[in-house]
Amino acid sequence: MAGNPGLFFKGDVKVQRYNPDGTLSPVLYGPIGGTKLSFKPQNESIHRLSKERATFGKIVGSVFKGKPTQITLDFNEADAKMLALIFLGTDAALNVTSGSVTGESLTAVHNQWVKLVFENVSAPVITGKTMGTDYLLDANLGAIKVLSTGSIADGASVTINYTHGAVTGAQILAGTQSNVAAKIWFDGENLESGDQVMVIVPKALLSPKSDIDFLSDKHIDAQADGELQFLGSETAEFYVRSKVIRA
Repeated sequence: MAGNPGLFFKGDVKVQRYNPDGTLSPVLYGPIGGTKLSFKPQNESIHRLSKERATFGKIVGSVFKGKPTQITLDFNEADAKMLALIFLGTDAALNVTSGSVTGESLTAVHNQWVKLVFENVSAPVITGKTMGTDYLLDANLGAIKVLSTGSIADGASVTINYTHGAVTGAQILAGTQSNVAAKIWFDGENLESGDQVMVIVPKALLSPKSDIDFLSDKHIDAQADGELQFLGSETAEFYVRSKVIRA
């Protein structure tokens, strides 16, 4: 085959987030199921145009100014760390301990859910009333629906006892960041030539570019774009290593 190989890549995208204080986290997330990692270096041209008869409207001088490189990062796999990036937030551990509640008061609203203090509720007791006849329980949410067909009057003050199980996991504190900064790594291979390729982005300032539809009929592609920040400790906005040989 004559000439140079074409460009057709596969590879893993991994991400390190910058902490709110500007320090880089040592934790590397991924592979994140990257479906797009694109770069568009930019500049701005300022032309001096002629007003003379013979050259009217022609460019007779130009100045070019550099602008930040644009980046697009799309992915379809995400844990809480990467979802936090898309939701412009941070992630935190979710840890609600189990317990029991005695004498919580609520006002009955016929055929409408009324929220209890806790989630993951079980064993509700309203003295003299029967679950399924007088009221219903949404256990996951922790809510009571008083039925109009039961014996609890609309607007009545109701006292309920119940237990609640522990709730643990991860929680995203969304909308707490104006943008998200990350260092991005692409460890790839050119499928045509077999050459190993590495792309390193020291710092990208990312923002979501599409909504996240929790009721989508298909798998969700999370999409972010932004600009690269030129760090004083670096010699370029990003680096592309080709024909990488690891001895």
